[in-house]
Amino acid sequence: MTIYLFGEMMLDVVAVTDEDHVAFGSDTLSKNEFHGGGSAANTASWLGALRATPVFIGTCGRDPEGDRLIAELENGGVRTIIGRSEIETGSVVSIVSRGGQRSMFPYKGANVDIKADLLPALSANDILYIASYSLFAEGSRIETLKALSVARSAGATTAIDAASSALIRKYGIPEFLSWIKGCDILFLNRDEAEAITESSDLHSAATQLSQYANYVVLKDGAQGSFALHEGRVHHQQALPANVIDTTGAGDAYAGGFLAHWSLTPDLEGCLRTGAEVASRAISQVGARPPRS
Repeated sequence: MTIYLFGEMMLDVVAVTDEDHVAFGSDTLSKNEFHGGGSAANTASWLGALRATPVFIGTCGRDPEGDRLIAELENGGVRTIIGRSEIETGSVVSIVSRGGQRSMFPYKGANVDIKADLLPALSANDILYIASYSLFAEGSRIETLKALSVARSAGATTAIDAASSALIRKYGIPEFLSWIKGCDILFLNRDEAEAITESSDLHSAATQLSQYANYVVLKDGAQGSFALHEGRVHHQQALPANVIDTTGAGDAYAGGFLAHWSLTPDLEGCLRTGAEVASRAISQVGARPPRS
């Protein structure tokens, strides 16, 4: 089973500080690191580290940053299908404060030029994974929805990560629900579930969302995660971790979940593997597996 990941690739600039609060308008001492990023590309990297069969599909600039991101993915066991744009490669600045909490400032760059035509022929044995960041810009939204339509027509499994509560609110809940309706697997966290359903009861939120997705996978940080399918709830506790940086925890979780799914769609195993990989991700700086 091949897992195709259609979406953004970014250069992450990560500023890590020991301070509880960032002094905007002044100086905050930090350690700055540079990593490959982009939600879908991060998930592809974790799938590569788990020896699954990921294929990342995206767009970057004709620049050294794009070359670097492609090489990093391929060196990590990810096959790539990349469009090159005259727009520069996308980037995101992440500020990580004490306790691992992060704020992100993205620039989409060449990601807005992604094309559904990059997607190869799919089969019913394949998975297409979308991180919803690609839905939050008009150009990439049109192409992402085309890619989802192609995957559904082929009978492939479609998986979508909700990605951002702030962007869901900005672009509108009815619009977002219309984009994701009919997907097989929907990943989201507490903030995203509350933003969409206006309910703080996560089980109630999952029930509401089950009319849009066959499997609703809801992550709640240290409280663990659960999946709702055909009215049955499957729970997974969070695993112990020394929290350093929560950047990309959801991307890692999706990678673990889908890696197990590609072997067997056993929900308990998928949830457990997702939790295991997420615990690894938050115990380090950066959203991808350590470089070998």
